[in-house]
Amino acid sequence: MKKRLPFLYFSCIMRVMKKISILIVLMFLATSAFARPIQSVELEYDFEAQMLKIEVMHKTRNKTQEFVRKIVISKNGQEVEVRYYKIQPDPDKLVVDIAIEAKEGDEFLVQAFSNEGGSKEGVLKVKKNDQKEEKANHSQAHEILAALSFNSPK
Repeated sequence: MKKRLPFLYFSCIMRVMKKISILIVLMFLATSAFARPIQSVELEYDFEAQMLKIEVMHKTRNKTQEFVRKIVISKNGQEVEVRYYKIQPDPDKLVVDIAIEAKEGDEFLVQAFSNEGGSKEGVLKVKKNDQKEEKANHSQAHEILAALSFNSPK
């Protein structure tokens, strides 16, 4: 009977350790389940100001514990800048303006990383602002013509 006591203690300790390790795993899964991922990375380039505007859409409950921790900016496949953050000033998004030269046809890739492990990227092929305005004016003209033809008397 006395020879079995160490075995009983060992098996009892192993059962307790198993329960503790399962509890730790469940706690880890529960905390990561509440993490909010980055929704999107939106990019816009302003030729006049030579400025890349980055909007990382990331909702957070606590701006100091849940935030976008890093942004990696690449231009035409070459990494040009990396920025690190320790807080997200706005609870809905992180907005960053970066002074960087670009010409028509250049391509920006921006990767945003959350401090909780998620990431998202955005891509922008640079086009002149004039083309955007022409497209906007062209589409407005089509909308006006469509409205006129729809409302015209028969």
